[in-house]
Amino acid sequence: MAALSRHGGTAALPRNWSWVPFAVDYIGGLLVAGRTLGMYLTGVRVVRVDRNVAVDPWRAFVRTLLLVLIIPAVITDRDQRGLHDRIVATAVVRA
Repeated sequence: MAALSRHGGTAALPRNWSWVPFAVDYIGGLLVAGRTLGMYLTGVRVVRVDRNVAVDPWRAFVRTLLLVLIIPAVITDRDQRGLHDRIVATAVVRA
């Protein structure tokens, strides 16, 4: 059993793959409802700042990719918008 874990068995799977369900949930939530389940529970949503339309697929994908990288989310401006939001012209607002 220990040999299976050392050679890439099921015990080693979560390391780099745990971001996949996060990304699927995040992109799906943004495209379907403009927010994830967690955002719904906390009363916030993601909106575009340049136009009054829903977040489109490429913005949802790029925003999620940047969140997976973590660093853009911790870099904020004076309005408390993360770098990931600045790059794709979105903002998190109270719903």
